[in-house]
Amino acid sequence: MTKLIAQDGSQRGEKITYGLEKGNLQGAIFSPKDYKIQSIKKYVGNSKYLNQENTFLDPQFYYYTFNNGIIKNIKSYPDFNFNITSNDFKPYSYKIDNFLEKHSENTKGISETLITPGFYMKDLDWHFYNSIDLYNDCVKKYISKFNTFALSLIISVSFFSDKQKVDKLIEDLTNNVHKKKYVYLIICYEPKKNKEVDPLCLSNILYAIYKLQKNGFKFILGYCFLNSIIFSVLNCDFVASGWFKKLRRFTESMFDPKNLPYARKTRNYTSIPLLSCMPENHLRDMVKPNGLTYEMILSGTKNDKEFKNKSPLSELDFYQQYWESITLILKEMESTGDFKSRIQVMKNKIFYAQSLYKNALNSLKLSQEKIAEKNTRMESKHLQSWLDALDIFELEIKK
Repeated sequence: MTKLIAQDGSQRGEKITYGLEKGNLQGAIFSPKDYKIQSIKKYVGNSKYLNQENTFLDPQFYYYTFNNGIIKNIKSYPDFNFNITSNDFKPYSYKIDNFLEKHSENTKGISETLITPGFYMKDLDWHFYNSIDLYNDCVKKYISKFNTFALSLIISVSFFSDKQKVDKLIEDLTNNVHKKKYVYLIICYEPKKNKEVDPLCLSNILYAIYKLQKNGFKFILGYCFLNSIIFSVLNCDFVASGWFKKLRRFTESMFDPKNLPYARKTRNYTSIPLLSCMPENHLRDMVKPNGLTYEMILSGTKNDKEFKNKSPLSELDFYQQYWESITLILKEMESTGDFKSRIQVMKNKIFYAQSLYKNALNSLKLSQEKIAEKNTRMESKHLQSWLDALDIFELEIKK
């Protein structure tokens, strides 16, 4: 089964603890950018739900080719305020060696998996190949200290628009990674407000994961949002998602120190029937006498009754409802059966969600609620992208 784990970040509070207690989460991946390693170790040590198998430490090495405005916020690595270049790998500079030792030391005691440092990449350049080298060297150097390893890659979504490059990435990872374990994959999106991803890019992401799984890799997918639902078709081992938008969708704005503060909090409800997560007022606008009912769009989560009755719900309640909804879908996909069946089930879910949206749009159009109609149309746009991506993906794997 694909397991949902928390993507750690600022203002954690008791969010992860509650998620683990309620069964909405099955682990966590922690952020040294936001918390000192002593704090992370204490948090893990005090949790009866976290263990070495379901706990991970993101090295966040992808920040280190950027300016010190971001780097100085990585609290667990205070001695590494520098910009790394390709020259640091001919051979490893003292900076690289020191980072590897520090990261290994920090991970030990938290996790049995060492996530190796990796770069942000837009092409198959030195960032990519040195990430592979770092992985291979870490496996060789720390094999006695860790049970397993994860190669971290953060890849621009635009990279996946070129199928030839994707095929080359698959080939090079397969041929050059000496001991195939996990890939910790983060997709870096363009800083746009829209939720949908170009279908070709999404299909190539699915294709890359699928082929690499066939070649012996397992996957931890970082900074996932509703695309956790799509990735469940591939039965990835872990998908990680947080509470703020910036912990659910990694964008290039994360590399800009001016944009480091987290976005304002919103009260979003996650609807499994609509395959959407949206502001609660957008969802309530769809509920009309001649449109949708709450019974048609609620997810079957613990706070649904309160949501329907408009009882006060906290921001923490909405965060937990999101995680609970994703976990419910992941469990359903696990019980679906084989790979082809999961694809068909996912398509059927998308068709059904589109039919609900069509019903809501017809109702809003009749009542001339133009703002609500616009919001509803916007909330549904990702569904066609998902459907088109699945169609392209199916054609590719049949070749």
